[in-house]
Amino acid sequence: MKSFQMGRAIFVSILLGVLTTATQAISFDDIDFWVGSGGKEAAFVVDWNDGIDPVSIAWGYRWEETATGEDMLKAIVMADPRLFAKVTTPGGFGVSLIGLGYDLDSNGFSLTDGTLFIQGLAITGGSDTATAGDTNDHYREGFFSAGYWSYWVGTGNPYEGGSWGFAGSGMSGRTLIDGAWDGWSWAPRFASSVPGEPVPAEFSDGVPEPATVALLSTGVIAVVGRRRTRVV
Repeated sequence: MKSFQMGRAIFVSILLGVLTTATQAISFDDIDFWVGSGGKEAAFVVDWNDGIDPVSIAWGYRWEETATGEDMLKAIVMADPRLFAKVTTPGGFGVSLIGLGYDLDSNGFSLTDGTLFIQGLAITGGSDTATAGDTNDHYREGFFSAGYWSYWVGTGNPYEGGSWGFAGSGMSGRTLIDGAWDGWSWAPRFASSVPGEPVPAEFSDGVPEPATVALLSTGVIAVVGRRRTRVV
């Protein structure tokens, strides 16, 4: 009996470890939600730094010819019905990001200031005071005093031996390269930090990544997963 209980405990521990590891998006192969088409690819990471799991989420973007960080952000926001962004009108340095939100529980998204989003986007001036109407959702905004969205660019894969560094320009002036990692990390009170390791964005229909877990008679766990990759 004791050996059975010990074996079950080991099985559960290993299973939880496998499933936890599988949720992290640390390479392009781990990203499920891809937007656009073309032979070039980039990863897009958002870290809300708000303590609500998952704090950091990743999407993928494909394009041909030339694209900017602004093109990627807008394309992904417009494709994912759970992602929302407040941006400014173009200025001397292009478009600035004011706020980012995510409908974590897929039951609708709103802001306390009544912002109207069209295909996930709202064009607005600088603001600091709006919060998510649903406290279970992600939302952070800032421009004057609450904080700001820090923009990061990866050298290689930041989660597999590479590193993050501040972007040398705003998203409008950022020309994407094939294999790029771009990240947005909320900096409360202007205290910035690199985007944390993300999980892959899920689709609005809530379909999880397929996986099969089997316990063999020898007590060895075999985990077989087939990743669904959808292009929007």
